[in-house]
Amino acid sequence: MLFDDYQNINFIQWLMRLILTFSLLLLLKSCRTVPEANSEFSKENFSQTCPVDGTCKLEVIKNSSLEIKTDEFGFLYPHIEEGLFIVLKFEYLRNEMPETADSAYRELIYLQLNPNHMEMEIQNKNLLSVNLLFARLCFCRGQTGYYRINIGTLSIKKIQDKTYLIDIEFETHEVPQEINHISETIKL
Repeated sequence: MLFDDYQNINFIQWLMRLILTFSLLLLLKSCRTVPEANSEFSKENFSQTCPVDGTCKLEVIKNSSLEIKTDEFGFLYPHIEEGLFIVLKFEYLRNEMPETADSAYRELIYLQLNPNHMEMEIQNKNLLSVNLLFARLCFCRGQTGYYRINIGTLSIKKIQDKTYLIDIEFETHEVPQEINHISETIKL
């Protein structure tokens, strides 16, 4: 009889471990960030403005908000969370140079749009109202990071129902940049 109780305890312990393992796997599988869940449109290689030595990607993140935060060292960084806006994220990834260490180079442009006021033409300091943010990420000592853009123009025009032409020309004096013009059609 003592042996039967011992087998029952082992079976119960095994069953509990199985349930715990399954629960943890289910929990890990269900976790994801809000921007990925709301990302409804992604476009690779927007050809009009992408340099030939890399790839470009456009991501439209609906029902989100772009907050520009500052870390403990005073450097800017973007924080995307659930919200009432649309966040556009343009990415340029330069092809890595063979046999060159630390040759990764990437530029990002973030932009927050109000879905109720999509058509606009703004320039220079007014670009701060749409949280236009430029990032240069590379092994470029002293010339990498995120920067607010307040020199340039942004034009958004409706082409068809829920289809818009976005045209951005900008510059930053803080760091060199490869991308300074984006012209792309998006459907929301």
